[in-house]
Amino acid sequence: MKMQKKYIGLLFILPFFIFYITFNLYPVFYTFFLSLTKWDGFADPEFIGFHHYARIFTELGTRFAGADKLDVPGEFWLAFINTWRIWLPNIIMQLVIALFLGVIFTNTRLKMRGVSFFRAIFYFPNLVTAASVGILALVLLDWQHGAINQIIHGPAANFPGGSYPPELNILVNPMRAQMVVSIIQTWQWFGVSMILLMAGMQGIPKTYYEAADLDGASATQTFFKITLPLLMPVFTFVIVTSLIGGMQIFDIPFVFTTGTMVGVGGETGKALTTMVLYMYRQAFGLTNPNFGYAAAISYMLFVLIGIFSIIYLKMITRVSRGEA
Repeated sequence: MKMQKKYIGLLFILPFFIFYITFNLYPVFYTFFLSLTKWDGFADPEFIGFHHYARIFTELGTRFAGADKLDVPGEFWLAFINTWRIWLPNIIMQLVIALFLGVIFTNTRLKMRGVSFFRAIFYFPNLVTAASVGILALVLLDWQHGAINQIIHGPAANFPGGSYPPELNILVNPMRAQMVVSIIQTWQWFGVSMILLMAGMQGIPKTYYEAADLDGASATQTFFKITLPLLMPVFTFVIVTSLIGGMQIFDIPFVFTTGTMVGVGGETGKALTTMVLYMYRQAFGLTNPNFGYAAAISYMLFVLIGIFSIIYLKMITRVSRGEA
């Protein structure tokens, strides 16, 4: 009877394992197999070993030799640098805004009203798909008809020829285009970070703050000596998950570089080519697609995210132990 119950229990959990193996585990191993082949999606895959990985590391040397364009060797590592240039300003702005709002909303001395309302409002952008946000940004930043230029510079009819001059196209500059994407990412995700940080702040025992008040500690001292150190586990979670998501950014750069309203192309289009967008174009954006190389890029992305996550976790562990 006990054996029958045991098998009945296994029968109930069997659908999960079938689903996991079919849609999670099998694709991981099959992608690695593809990364060792040359395959255009139609003919049988041609096994070529670690050729794609050798190409990536060869491009690393070319990148250090001065290659800076996506139409020459070094393109994978340029896409890697672009991804970091977009993610770093985003996470810095995101954490500053989220931490500032979290401190205000959880401060018992201020007794803020409508915290739940503001929390819901700030979280709302996360519910909108990134592609929709990208399209909205394109409409607002459209060079000739966008609302941003009309608000700042007035109607286009006021300019010679009835159109805005090229220098008013904010996305024509690669660095500005990257910063715009960073700002959009910050707007979309700071609400999530704020809620997580608020949950961490509310989990800190109130007795610590009461003791700090009795000792005459200022609000600044209380923040840096109590709130921030005890908030480090939440900080770690936010940064690592943001790193994983940021290294996979695709939707907004894709919408920007394929949109026609703002004319994002040339050097700007190259500056917005992230690792995942580069991987996508290798698989689906070429006349002769190379799914094997795209699979190798996906595994390199996995390895790089793992390396940087481990480095950060090691650093934060040393800081928490007072070793650095």
